[in-house]
Amino acid sequence: MKNTYLPLDMLFIGKDGKIRTIKENAEPLSEAIIDSKGPIDYVLELNGGTVKRLGIRTGNRVENELMQSLRKAQ
Repeated sequence: MKNTYLPLDMLFIGKDGKIRTIKENAEPLSEAIIDSKGPIDYVLELNGGTVKRLGIRTGNRVENELMQSLRKAQ
């Protein structure tokens, strides 16, 4: 977040597309480590407050064409 000027919600996502961990409203300009609390394959950054507004929770799935292509290639 060192060079980020707005709070972000961060979704830490496994290879299967499941959200493993969520960090809401990460502090802008902070150099603190944001721990995924385990192995992950993707991070999706959203504007701060989006997780709460949309009711996103751990265990939800994220899907997109790139992730599907990468799974098929393995």
